[in-house]
Amino acid sequence: MILLLFVFPQLLSGQTHTITTQEPDSLLYTIVDKEPEFPGGIQAMMNFISMNTQYPPIQRCEPDGSVMVSFIVETDGKISHVTIAKGFGNPSQYYDKEALRVIGSMPRWSPGQKDGRVVRTRRFLPVKFHIR
Repeated sequence: MILLLFVFPQLLSGQTHTITTQEPDSLLYTIVDKEPEFPGGIQAMMNFISMNTQYPPIQRCEPDGSVMVSFIVETDGKISHVTIAKGFGNPSQYYDKEALRVIGSMPRWSPGQKDGRVVRTRRFLPVKFHIR
């Protein structure tokens, strides 16, 4: 019994509860007050994608299609964590890789804002491929 009186308080003192809080800069938002923006707006973004997309030599007739890309606009406007949300569906995966490359090469955006603060924002963007 005396042993329990010495051991039990030691066990209790070893249990601590810490509450971790995330820094505001590390939170990720999908709904914001001010959306992130590509420099020059939507038309400039569409031009960038069109001018920077490379197509493979076509050896067979392939259908048009699109790749849904997910990415994060960081607080400094950089693009990060570029991933495929929904692929093109072709066996070669060329178009999926090309969409990742083009979105990953975008210049810095104007970041999103929430409650007057600049925040990290997740965006989804379809990259359409028109086979010529």
